[in-house]
Amino acid sequence: MNSIVNTINKLEPLQPEDFEVITNLLKQANKKMLKKGDYIFTKGDTPPISVYVKSGLLRHFVADNNRNEKIIQFFMEWPFLMIATAM
Repeated sequence: MNSIVNTINKLEPLQPEDFEVITNLLKQANKKMLKKGDYIFTKGDTPPISVYVKSGLLRHFVADNNRNEKIIQFFMEWPFLMIATAM
């Protein structure tokens, strides 16, 4: 949780009261640890609003009916990933 707050603070310096607000929000967040090959969501799921990559690499892709994958983007550690819709 501290790594997320530190990342936000690097992007936009936070005031002391901001730390408390963000910490409280993060306590309510759904946390999910993924292993290689795991999915954040699949077709038909309601996607998360945002994802934080603490460690590793995240591949965002779509697949057609023949399971041919098209990579949309890679996300490295620390950035926030905003997901609008499931494909």
